[in-house]
Amino acid sequence: MLTYCIPLALVQYYPFLYLIGKSSDKRLLILPILAQLFVLPVYLVWKIGLNNYQSTGS
Repeated sequence: MLTYCIPLALVQYYPFLYLIGKSSDKRLLILPILAQLFVLPVYLVWKIGLNNYQSTGS
């Protein structure tokens, strides 16, 4: 939920509200940057997990 749903909503829905004129809050435009705060650490943890993965050997 925190990895995919929240960043996706921040990147797509709320900035779009500002762009089509449904909201006048300019802070909505910085939400894609805020979403990167979720995405970048998750990506780094994913890469660390891939590097340390060892198969079962079967």
